[in-house]
Amino acid sequence: MTKKRNTQTKPFSMRLTFEERANLESRAGKKSLAEFVRSKLFNKDEIENRKEKYKGRTECAKILGLLGRSEIAKNLNELSRAAKSGSLIVSPDTQVMLDQSIADIHIMRNALLNELGVQSGRKQ
Repeated sequence: MTKKRNTQTKPFSMRLTFEERANLESRAGKKSLAEFVRSKLFNKDEIENRKEKYKGRTECAKILGLLGRSEIAKNLNELSRAAKSGSLIVSPDTQVMLDQSIADIHIMRNALLNELGVQSGRKQ
């Protein structure tokens, strides 16, 4: 004779003060109290958070890839060469905008790498 696994749920009750229950209800938000307590006891929220973090990291990796494939670095390099050779006249305002663009790109790149947990290795 084989043993059958008991899959029937059994109730569990717990006495709470008014304040404790109010706190739980507030923290549960739209979830039922049972669902909220189960998620805390069995780390369901942690699993969901890991899924969300992984999804965010995937999106960051895509953005970083697009940034790497873009022509931004090449175009900035061409502008720099033209400015150095004198074929591009750069006013002080234009120079400030170019410098700011480079700084902004570094900030975006470093933020994406940081979100992915990767050390840059490059100095700005």
